[in-house]
Amino acid sequence: MNIIKKTFVLLTVLISFNGLSQQFSQFTQYTNNIFIINPAASGINNKLNVAMGYRNQWTSFQNNPSAFYVGGNYTLNKDITRSYLDHSIRVSNSDLFKRHESEGKNKHVVGAYVIGNNFLPVSNMSVSGLYAFHLAVDEFHVSLGAALSFNQFKTNLADISFFQGNDSQYESFLSKKSKTSFADMNLGIMAYSHNMYFGYSVVGLVPNQLKFDAQGLSAKINTHHYVTLGTKQKLSSKIDLNPSILIKTLKNVPTSFDVNVMAIYDDSYRLGVSYRHDDAIAVMGGLTFNHHYTISYSYDITTSTLKQFSKGTHEIVLLAKF
Repeated sequence: MNIIKKTFVLLTVLISFNGLSQQFSQFTQYTNNIFIINPAASGINNKLNVAMGYRNQWTSFQNNPSAFYVGGNYTLNKDITRSYLDHSIRVSNSDLFKRHESEGKNKHVVGAYVIGNNFLPVSNMSVSGLYAFHLAVDEFHVSLGAALSFNQFKTNLADISFFQGNDSQYESFLSKKSKTSFADMNLGIMAYSHNMYFGYSVVGLVPNQLKFDAQGLSAKINTHHYVTLGTKQKLSSKIDLNPSILIKTLKNVPTSFDVNVMAIYDDSYRLGVSYRHDDAIAVMGGLTFNHHYTISYSYDITTSTLKQFSKGTHEIVLLAKF
């Protein structure tokens, strides 16, 4: 078999996996799925939360990268008080008849999520269960969270296409497939109030090796570190401004950060922009209806050297809160 061909294929696999390392669990609308990268974020709003998202990246590439997630979390011991006033009484403040959720009680939260990534020729699926404990401290909460996950990585060299002549050994090499499964753990901490949050988390605490072929080609899966910070500013009686930042660090990979600014009108209409360092600028929009459901969309405009090849990235998110 032509050693140059094999070397080129192996380099392609390693480059693809390195790209996957940087792209793992990366979504422009990260504020909708912080619980995936920080389990301590689960249950902040004291509701049953369900979230689904799909990301189609670099759409002009054949077999371009894609990712999805679906998950949810639920607060086990919600402390809800009700108004006992007669609903027939006419009052100017309708909030008297709304449920009011206590902010002064410790909480236990459980949840689960599934994440899938496809980055030619590597794909992975992760299934996780999580738990978070929220400790009330005056007007603040401090939460600790942990997620246990089962991960499966697959490599299919046949997904790589090259121009090459008849070479049975080379074709046999390309037909190789591999599968690696392992357990992992994520840990996180978060401090938050009614109008701000700050969190730190580590993803991929258990050292693991991803094998690409029977000859021993492998790559180490490193620990990811995430720092999140966000706040809610009231611009008027109907307009809120929600700026946030996500900082991502990974061994042997330059530190990256995302900055989002989202304006929300009347708790229903969303419009925002996002900047990812040395990668992309995105526009975002969304709509909340029936007070429970939100659909949002973002489009990334590539600013890196890939901009001459990429036509952008689409991402759509569906949320439900009860």
